[in-house]
Amino acid sequence: MAKVPACYVKPKQVDFDAEALQFLGAGLPLPGLTLPVPVLGVFPVLELFTSRYFLDPLGCAPEDIAKGLYVFAHREKALPLVAEACRGGSAFGREAGKWFLRHSDAITANYPEIVRYTLHLPFEGFDLLPTETGGPEKAFIFDAEWLAAVAGTVAMTTGDTLRAVLWEMPLEAVGHVLAFRARYEGRKGVGRKDDLADLDRIMKEADAREERGELHPWQIDHPERYGLSEKQVNARLGIVAEYQELLRKKQCH
Repeated sequence: MAKVPACYVKPKQVDFDAEALQFLGAGLPLPGLTLPVPVLGVFPVLELFTSRYFLDPLGCAPEDIAKGLYVFAHREKALPLVAEACRGGSAFGREAGKWFLRHSDAITANYPEIVRYTLHLPFEGFDLLPTETGGPEKAFIFDAEWLAAVAGTVAMTTGDTLRAVLWEMPLEAVGHVLAFRARYEGRKGVGRKDDLADLDRIMKEADAREERGELHPWQIDHPERYGLSEKQVNARLGIVAEYQELLRKKQCH
């Protein structure tokens, strides 16, 4: 597979306005309903009852949407109902169903925007952090150890209480504060990720060029940095002379 320099791949597209609004705590205004900005404490609650809305928002049933969005709308106040449901109670389902019926028209008409607002935008700050690999398998993503590390780090950085980080600070802000601290501490790889669709396109085009024995744009632009691959040379020997001529012209300037 061809090696593609990162600077030739577009960064991931980000809705900076929506990101800033969430960071500042703006809710999502809908007819007759405003969903508050997602906070950190909501997500372990969703995991406690294995929320289908969280796991599969486009394929889940209406009752799953009702329970998931009820937690987003009521935050910490939903916790006693969920705790009871974990012990076999039914009050959570009833209350979430009644709430959903009152707002079903607004939710149905704006569902794609709601999914993006609750499940995608809040994690843009976290996406700035380097991807961790090789960690232990865990039953929960948002377990107590993870919550302590994240909320504790943010609380130490901002001076907020642990409860404020969990239930009041926008999750968008939590992620960005973690990224800020990581940069401050000199951690490598903090920043916007590449556009995966653009990377996939460029990789396919690069592989096709190597199969044909053609130069890559980055080799044409900077032959002194990017040498020929064995695959390129084996595909077409004439590429060596082309590359050497580019390198000669670059050295003459």
